[in-house]
Amino acid sequence: MASINIRCIPDNSYAIIGVVNNKRARFEIETKKNEENAEATKRNPINLVLVLDRSGSMESNNKLEFAKKAVISVLDLLHDDDVVHLVAYDDSVWNVFENARASTRQVLYSVVNGIKTGGSTFLSGGIEAGAKLFEKYVHPGYSKRMFVLSDGLANVGLQTKDEIMKAVTKYNENGIIIDSFGVGEDFDEAMMKGIAEAGRGQFFFLESAEVIVTLITKALQSVFDVCGTKAQLIIRGRNDAIVTKIWGHENIALGANLGDLHADNLRAILCDFTASATVPDGTEVEVLDYQLKYNRPDDVEGEPLIVSGQLSLTFVNDESFIQEIHPKVKILHTVQVAGEMDDRIAQLIDSNKRDDAIALITEQINLLRQVEHLDDERDMFISTTKRFITRPQITWIIFQFKKRYNSTTSSTKLTSSYFHHVSSLPFVYKTLSQSFDETAAKYPDHECYIFKSEQKRYTFKLLKDEVDSLAASLMELGFEKGDRFAVWLPNTSENVAMSFAASKLGLIKVNINPAYVGRELEYCINKVGCKGLLLSPTVKIIESLSIFRRLVPELDQHSISRELSSKLLPTLKHVILTGKQSSISGLHSYNNLIEQGKKLSHTELNERQASINPDSPVAIYYTSGTTGQPKAATLTNFGILNLVHAQWEHLGPYFTRLCVPIPFFHIFAEVVGVLNTAVAKCQIIVPAILPDTVSTMKAIHEEKCTALIGAPIIFRDILTHPDKKKYNLSSLVYSALGASPMHCDFLRQLENEIPVTRAAQGYGMTENAALLTSGMWAGDEDPKRRLGSLGRCMQRLEIKVADREGNAVPIGQQGEIWARGYPIMIGYYGDPEKTKEALTSSGWLRTGDQATMDEDGYLYFVGRQKEMIIRGGINIYPIEIENTIIEHPSVAEAQVFSIPDERHGEEVCAWIKLKPDASSCQIEDIKKFLADKLAFFKIPKYIRFVDKFIMTPTGKVQKFKLSESMVNELKEAKK
Repeated sequence: MASINIRCIPDNSYAIIGVVNNKRARFEIETKKNEENAEATKRNPINLVLVLDRSGSMESNNKLEFAKKAVISVLDLLHDDDVVHLVAYDDSVWNVFENARASTRQVLYSVVNGIKTGGSTFLSGGIEAGAKLFEKYVHPGYSKRMFVLSDGLANVGLQTKDEIMKAVTKYNENGIIIDSFGVGEDFDEAMMKGIAEAGRGQFFFLESAEVIVTLITKALQSVFDVCGTKAQLIIRGRNDAIVTKIWGHENIALGANLGDLHADNLRAILCDFTASATVPDGTEVEVLDYQLKYNRPDDVEGEPLIVSGQLSLTFVNDESFIQEIHPKVKILHTVQVAGEMDDRIAQLIDSNKRDDAIALITEQINLLRQVEHLDDERDMFISTTKRFITRPQITWIIFQFKKRYNSTTSSTKLTSSYFHHVSSLPFVYKTLSQSFDETAAKYPDHECYIFKSEQKRYTFKLLKDEVDSLAASLMELGFEKGDRFAVWLPNTSENVAMSFAASKLGLIKVNINPAYVGRELEYCINKVGCKGLLLSPTVKIIESLSIFRRLVPELDQHSISRELSSKLLPTLKHVILTGKQSSISGLHSYNNLIEQGKKLSHTELNERQASINPDSPVAIYYTSGTTGQPKAATLTNFGILNLVHAQWEHLGPYFTRLCVPIPFFHIFAEVVGVLNTAVAKCQIIVPAILPDTVSTMKAIHEEKCTALIGAPIIFRDILTHPDKKKYNLSSLVYSALGASPMHCDFLRQLENEIPVTRAAQGYGMTENAALLTSGMWAGDEDPKRRLGSLGRCMQRLEIKVADREGNAVPIGQQGEIWARGYPIMIGYYGDPEKTKEALTSSGWLRTGDQATMDEDGYLYFVGRQKEMIIRGGINIYPIEIENTIIEHPSVAEAQVFSIPDERHGEEVCAWIKLKPDASSCQIEDIKKFLADKLAFFKIPKYIRFVDKFIMTPTGKVQKFKLSESMVNELKEAKK
């Protein structure tokens, strides 16, 4: 058995020894310089074809799985402007995926993971198919590269080895560089090396590469002596290529790899920076030059120490172990550094620099999280933390981190797409109002709500007093537990007060869109049988009271001394109007009810509140109606409150001053925004009664908001608003996006251009109380997941990606998102059949959305099941086409949907919003642009340029209405 001996020479006495269970391999780095002027050439984007052998011989020794991991490594290191194609070949030569750019590359991960062995291999056919892709997809200025991953053992096809080499040479003469990756211990070395030589590329041996990367990483650890805080690593490679990496010491201990060192260069895949050399005893070795600059823990601000030397890789005959830094030493050092931040945090707090303090506290928590998994003795970690972090202002960090430590860390990688977010965070068995009252008692004078357009500012005490008075008056009017109470209001203080008053009395608050008019309002009230209604006289240009009077003409003859009797709204008994007193006799005045409630005894109210079961329903939210008539999702006190608790434990440091511009009738606004005051000391800033871009920017500027939540349209409007520069938005440390999945490039744009320190999207539905997953679980150390995924599910929830039978699919395979846990609705009110369709007998919610899951439980959106287009029997997901269309420089947004078609069943259509300066763009320009990026059947047959899409009030596009409009337009055109 051959081994590799790695030594640090000459400045380090450690000898690091490891074993390679196969042949010797050599790995080179290709970072070329311009020979003429010695200036480093600008990196050209890559047009890359991956040829993956899936023949029967690849099944032995898990070779195919190893090769697939290599393909995933390649995908991870590609730049956004690179293009990649995948050919997994057998005797029929199957082109799996063509022309994947950054926007569609995520789908390729699931395709790779789903590839299995089978059939004999025509190696020549696979390479030929790859070469033809370069002819089909011509990208000027791109480097043409092909990677062939194979053991080279299967049938080579109709050509001999010599003929294959001649063909590869010909392809190389046409500008294609071909690298070969020999897979497994038994690969055909002559075949695989011959392909690389003929293609003027590199030869790699995958299994050895992984071991060498691990050993070099361990060797670099030893150079750090015991513990350094920060280190600068400089590695000099072939052709004098130099790579510099600033590393925190913990990153090396956690297993950095050489891909991390040189992620900017695709050709560093599974490579090192070694060069051949001979040591004095005549042994041939591979040598890695390095230089490290670092500080010791007792002198973190002093002059850095410099260690220079080489790592020598050579084969020896014995076996030994790899020395590692002891986890307890690592924990002690990290906690010391976190403790040193304590004084700075205290100074910032004393100086009233809250934003800076929050940022440093967040950094402190993240630092501690980086070592939590190294500790097998949890008591040691917590006691060590307490030893160094002692100031009263931030002792909550220990509590926060202990909860995170016990709940979020798992070294176990998933093999099937099921994730349960285990957590020690306890459930709270209370109602929303009980929890709010407790928070109000702790912080009575803290300002909790600011309604900018109403010019109202509420402390906890002021709001609690208003809630109690409202609840007492509603009791006096005869409202009983379980009665439904409709709120037809915009974002006003009365809306918030009613949320807590309903919980206090055991009522079910029914949230109705203030933009709804007669028939829609009638439907929402009658669907669930509302007994009460709270409305305002007008909402902008909508004359709400006039609309309601047309529905209920009996109102003018009615007296508030008795219950209302309406022909169209038979269950409605009491109507309350905000604002000034109305002359209409049948209306209660909200202000009068508050004044009356102050005079009533609250003894019965307190008894009533104490009798409310936390498991009882507290709110009904109508689904947004993107596919038809809204359904009444019914949620409980327990579910909503515990989700808000979980959210605060997860995101609390960012939510100190939270800006909520989205409509309150949408559950995202209530759960992620408004109801945080039920669990914590914070401020909720409401810019205006309806979404308004200038009001939102002004509120952030004046109130120094730390977080902003909303649908993508809110953020787009800020980015494109001509007055954006008039407002200082720099206080924002976090932006949470929901309502519809967003491309990672858009989130990066938010961070750069608003700017905001962190942006992430979450995923959820009305049926699961809005927040099922959060991208912020990935944290700053993992921006790819934070920006590119839907995140991981919230604490104590279960989530799986399931097949049609409800079974969790393998990791990376596509399926439907299912969720189970405490915030899931108890059902659609009055709709047992619809409830049965959505909820299984075991409590799983079928979301209807397609996704994949990675090995750590992060979700990646694929498309909505109901939006999937089936054209001629082929499944097409609109999101892939949308992401490709928006790559066109003239396109701002795109929506893809289907219309019925006699021949194909369905046909692909697209509505496109152009950028302001793109008026010259034509439909044929779009189709031509897509021609070399999408298969012909995915290119929309019908394209229409529009100024806006048909959307729900919460910012979701109603594709079924786009389809209806397109069908009508085509019918008119035929006349």
